[in-house]
Amino acid sequence: MDSLPNGPSVDLLFFREGAAVETLVDCGSFRYHLLVQYNDTEDGCAENVLLEKLYDALDAEDDSAVTEARNACMELVRPFMFDDYAKRVTSDQKSAGTIKLQAVTKHGVLCAAEHDLHLEYPPTKPVKNEYPGIHTVTSADVETLEEIDHGILKVNVGTETYCLKSVHRKLSVTCFEREIKILQRCSHPNVIRLFYLMTDQDNMVEAMLLEYIPNGRLLSNVESVDGKQYTRWTTQIREALTYLHFNNLIWGDAKPGNVLIRENDSLVLIDFGGGYTKGWVDHVNSETVQGDWQGYERIVQFLQAKMETS
Repeated sequence: MDSLPNGPSVDLLFFREGAAVETLVDCGSFRYHLLVQYNDTEDGCAENVLLEKLYDALDAEDDSAVTEARNACMELVRPFMFDDYAKRVTSDQKSAGTIKLQAVTKHGVLCAAEHDLHLEYPPTKPVKNEYPGIHTVTSADVETLEEIDHGILKVNVGTETYCLKSVHRKLSVTCFEREIKILQRCSHPNVIRLFYLMTDQDNMVEAMLLEYIPNGRLLSNVESVDGKQYTRWTTQIREALTYLHFNNLIWGDAKPGNVLIRENDSLVLIDFGGGYTKGWVDHVNSETVQGDWQGYERIVQFLQAKMETS
């Protein structure tokens, strides 16, 4: 295994109707299309158990549970990819297109198999530029500085730095379009600011350029909170929500993981793609005023607990 590359890069995870999760992975000079699919012949097998958890999490729109379940699914097939890679490197094979591997249980034993499914990449397409009030830039205007997360980059346009959020970040353009529609109507110190849309040669929108928060920290990662921070942060979130609701806008997916702390210790709400996260907003309150305030109250409780343990 010494010949294996460190940290094979996962482009994106995809969900297919009929219960399956798949990904494209660059492992050394080889590209793999890895698949875990529901097994109709082996009741209670590992892939079925994990896929059921994954699709339950998708139905509940529980982002953290989705991440945990889909990673567990991929861990079923990754060892087979490493074994295949080691054999190909040892035999000096050259890359010959995408290698399609599936983890499947046969007679109670998990093993590798080939599959013949096709995966279009990226699964999302640029969206129509129906936002005449927002200035645009082209990809030629944008200089990438570093990757922050999948589909999120730190970039420069001229001498100014921004956070680029790609339309390809998720599997649906709905969240991307929702965020543009909300942020183009916002001007508040505690709501992330939208500056530009990045368009392609056909004037289709590929990405949005948002305010970049230098050294920003997620509120979910704070270990302790003092009295001044508690008062400041709860007030700022409350004022931002009041502003949004006055303008008939909804934050959605209210939780500490969607709040950034600036270097000056002020807060900014991020991620206006909608949805909800179990434990912070109940499904019945998803993308409603009630859901925003429910999330706010639970954020307050989260901060109170940090005060108690500080």
